[in-house]
Amino acid sequence: MGRCSGCRILTPTSTRAFGAWRCTVAIAFVFALALSACGVERTLDGAKLEADITAQLLPGYPGAIRSVSCPNSADPQPGQSLLCVATLGGQVIDVNVELGGTAEALTTTAAVDARFVAVNEVAALLGATFGDELGLVTSVDCGQPVMVLDVDQPVVCEAIDPSGVTRAFDVRVDDAGLITLDLR
Repeated sequence: MGRCSGCRILTPTSTRAFGAWRCTVAIAFVFALALSACGVERTLDGAKLEADITAQLLPGYPGAIRSVSCPNSADPQPGQSLLCVATLGGQVIDVNVELGGTAEALTTTAAVDARFVAVNEVAALLGATFGDELGLVTSVDCGQPVMVLDVDQPVVCEAIDPSGVTRAFDVRVDDAGLITLDLR
């Protein structure tokens, strides 16, 4: 084995320098991966969002809302608003959703610009308002247990008396949120 003039032999000191250089490269690589992960778009969990909306709007009527559809939101943030659509019986309603919480733990608040009305509420109002004219009402059918009323957009319901006579009537809500009934 010959000697080489000017050749360097790795000593323990230079081996540590090489190890430090490898460690620096590894740290830089991990840092670059972390930065690239920051660029990954977050999206809303659609199933959870739909379940939250259903639970917030009609907690006393599970299953009344058949479906909820919300747009996919790239990188959702607190303070952001979404317009979702829910199906309640045969009605399609707009649902305003406000995102809250933190970027890591978003919360939702759902609201509609219409009024929810339960059929049993309509039946009680019908009996109190038109009891003399209609007689005893045995059932009221509005097509679903809960309906959504927009101002001056009637929903047609039917009342059946004990003899089986059916009468149709319109259910409306006014600007003040009061329900009115109009026999047809």
